[in-house]
Amino acid sequence: MRRFTLAALVLILAGSAGQLTAQSQDSVIVSSRQQTQQGNHDAAIAILRGGLNSRPNDEALKHELASVLGLKASALSAEVTALRREISALRGQPAMTVTITPGRTSASGIAGATPVRVGGDVRQPMKLIDVKPVYPPIALSARVQGMVIVEGVIDTQGNVSEARVLRGVPLLNEAALDAVRQWQYTPTLLNGVPVPVIMTMTVTFTLQDR
Repeated sequence: MRRFTLAALVLILAGSAGQLTAQSQDSVIVSSRQQTQQGNHDAAIAILRGGLNSRPNDEALKHELASVLGLKASALSAEVTALRREISALRGQPAMTVTITPGRTSASGIAGATPVRVGGDVRQPMKLIDVKPVYPPIALSARVQGMVIVEGVIDTQGNVSEARVLRGVPLLNEAALDAVRQWQYTPTLLNGVPVPVIMTMTVTFTLQDR
């Protein structure tokens, strides 16, 4: 009986190893990773989507596609940030310096703008463009969810020029920052003059929506 049990265990382990080897040698995933390594995210995404068309319930393909989409989202975020900086430079709009004293606020168009916090006479800007965060595959696999609170600076054009995590979840923080940096707001006016503002933003990750 003991010999039979050991033999059965060996067969089970061998079968599991075979499944792992087969998964790692999946031709669709291998081809996708080759394209990703070369920086061809679009090609990798097309390969994985094609694989999912014939294997819609393949969890390995789903996780791989989510990972590549996350990489592309990060690359696009960096590109958008660079484009916004170039647009600002081409427009040649001077930065604003804001001076606040009790009961009095003034602004002048010289370099060295100092962002002010939302509150009182400084109203919270309205969000114009909302980009949903890409759920990190590792967090999705671990079924991690939660809320990330970000403090950001909204510049005079309504772009999120700076962002940092005040309170969050380690596996979700970077995805939250990537999303927030792509948000667009209405410029905040103080005495009729656009000013940069500091405000907090919340990004919520819930597995129920996935």
